[in-house]
Amino acid sequence: MVTALLFVGLGHMPLASASALLFVNPLLTVTLSALFLGERVGARRWGAVALGFAGALVVLRPGAEVFSWASLAPLGAALCFSTNAILNRRLAGEAPPLATTLHYAVAGSAVLLPWSAAGNWRPLDPATMGWLALGAVVGAGCLWLVTTAYERAQASALAPIHFAELAAATAVGWIVFGEVPDAPGVAGIALILAAGLLATWREKS
Repeated sequence: MVTALLFVGLGHMPLASASALLFVNPLLTVTLSALFLGERVGARRWGAVALGFAGALVVLRPGAEVFSWASLAPLGAALCFSTNAILNRRLAGEAPPLATTLHYAVAGSAVLLPWSAAGNWRPLDPATMGWLALGAVVGAGCLWLVTTAYERAQASALAPIHFAELAAATAVGWIVFGEVPDAPGVAGIALILAAGLLATWREKS
């Protein structure tokens, strides 16, 4: 549902605005972990989330579109992601991460298949099928890694690290596509990396 809701949002607002809204998920994850998992969230962890979110906003620089009705879709995606993180943590020790990943994949396919069939379906060429297959393999691997991480660490500790996705995407754009980040982009990435270091530093407060 995270991807589906994000795609809905992208159909009505720019990528930067939708991505900025999606990156509220660490804020939601930390809040939900305190409410439903009873995790102790200290000032340092809250500070890491705030710093990472500030860095994401500097990189993305969203416009006024974040205040439109379409913003409900990426916000819903952020909430779904955070809920999934809390469920992963709740299921820690109950089932192997691979089994949990398989259940997510089967349930997601069952929910989205009728929606896809009702849409404007058309045959895909072999090249597109190949890229989709590669994306499926990479996506499954990512989901397994995320599930494994939440099996082994507190949700509130892992949440700020999600901002590293934005820094990694910027790095890939630079290396693969020659998209050199501007000064604000570099500054935002620096804030995100600082947030990751702060999040992984042993918290005493």
